[in-house]
Amino acid sequence: MTPEEKEHIAFAEWIQWKYTELRFNVDCSGMRISMGLRMKLKRMRSHHKKLDFFLEEPRGDYAGLYLEIKKSSIIKKDGTLKPRFKTDKQGNKTDDHQEQWQEIQDCRRRGYAAYFAFGKEHCIETLEKYLSVKKGEKLSEGYCI
Repeated sequence: MTPEEKEHIAFAEWIQWKYTELRFNVDCSGMRISMGLRMKLKRMRSHHKKLDFFLEEPRGDYAGLYLEIKKSSIIKKDGTLKPRFKTDKQGNKTDDHQEQWQEIQDCRRRGYAAYFAFGKEHCIETLEKYLSVKKGEKLSEGYCI
């Protein structure tokens, strides 16, 4: 189990303990599964990149909360994202963090609150700030709360 998966599990278990009534879902795209199951799941989902966590709970003017969970901060001291390059099947290099940031912004355009969150404690802090939002209030427009 990766350190990031441990953070996801700890966060999910905390929510199940503290907020039993909340409905949430996690994306399992990064998990190691058989090739057959991977192909089935690929055919059943949209082609858009999914964020790690979704809370099915409207608050304030938001339809729900999306989080992209990282084990530690990916924000540099100058306030920009640390790049994480990956190579696609055609050999093109792309910045995975920038792609995730674009997905966060797309979720926001659709009426959701969406952020990067770093580790279990930051996930909890972000979730609790989201749950306390009142009608007409706005959350941060930055990478994280």
